[in-house]
Amino acid sequence: MNATGALPTPKEPERETWQLLMQLGLDLRTRRKSSIISAECGIDDAYDFQDLLGKGGFGKVFQAVSKKDGQPCAIKCVDMKNTDPEVFQRELEQARKLQNPHLVRLIAAYQDERTFFLVMELYQGGDLLTEVTQHGLRREGSGLAVGIPEQCLVEYAWQMFSAVAYLHYHFIAHRDIKCENFMKASLAANAPLKLIDLGVSACFKGGLTEVVGTITTIAPEVFSRRYNEQCDLWSVGVTLFMCAVCMEPWVTDGGVRYMNESEIKRCLVDPGFQIPYDRRRWDLRSTEIRTLVRSLLVRDPQKRPRAQEVLSQNRWVKGCRKPRCCRWF
Repeated sequence: MNATGALPTPKEPERETWQLLMQLGLDLRTRRKSSIISAECGIDDAYDFQDLLGKGGFGKVFQAVSKKDGQPCAIKCVDMKNTDPEVFQRELEQARKLQNPHLVRLIAAYQDERTFFLVMELYQGGDLLTEVTQHGLRREGSGLAVGIPEQCLVEYAWQMFSAVAYLHYHFIAHRDIKCENFMKASLAANAPLKLIDLGVSACFKGGLTEVVGTITTIAPEVFSRRYNEQCDLWSVGVTLFMCAVCMEPWVTDGGVRYMNESEIKRCLVDPGFQIPYDRRRWDLRSTEIRTLVRSLLVRDPQKRPRAQEVLSQNRWVKGCRKPRCCRWF
């Protein structure tokens, strides 16, 4: 944004993408760095740490409360011994810029002698995987149903592609999109999704070479060490697959056993492997969601639609340009 508050005019060849996304109602602006508090120390003076929300190889995430205004937040504590400082700085720099209603919002950043701290919005509705597990194969009325109901799912799809289109416009590939990294903003039934965890995100200008991500949602081309932002569209495809039929695509032995990590990797690097679609479950879903998922889960990344193309051209998603979840913003 310039001094007058207007959006900057994009440079060619970005103009066409900019115009398309603006027509879709997406705000493409980024925040100024000055809007993020950054300090070498003093986090205990600013926040009261409360419950532990989760932990992993990177460190821990706590619920906390601001001492200034009593607002709840989440604080990601990254042990310097367990992370590359450059990786942390990359996540920080990416998160500083972003201001999209379906992306995690960074509030502040601190560090002391041993730990990096990222203070973020607290999303209390749980992750999308929890919601998926509540919609298994079930009887509804006189028939069967499976997965997240259609109207809710199309709204989630719109929000997913909105977040990814925003990132890709700013040359950022997320590289770890999965159900666990979509959080519901609140416990309300129509709460919007927020894409979190930019820890392995990267600028894709010039191409990407690192093998990073989660094995169940990683794109096949990542293992070739020559790929681009279209890896995120495969990951969205797997995420929507799980939302639609409440199962991963990685099944074997006639659909009775999930593959282990080494089996999944063998399938991903095998050019002849085809994603299995359990007919009993997929026949319960609409043609629109089946067609969209199949278009995303193709091995050739050049044949996958881009996020902005899905938003502007896919009739199922396009019909949800103003989902009720998004009207909060």
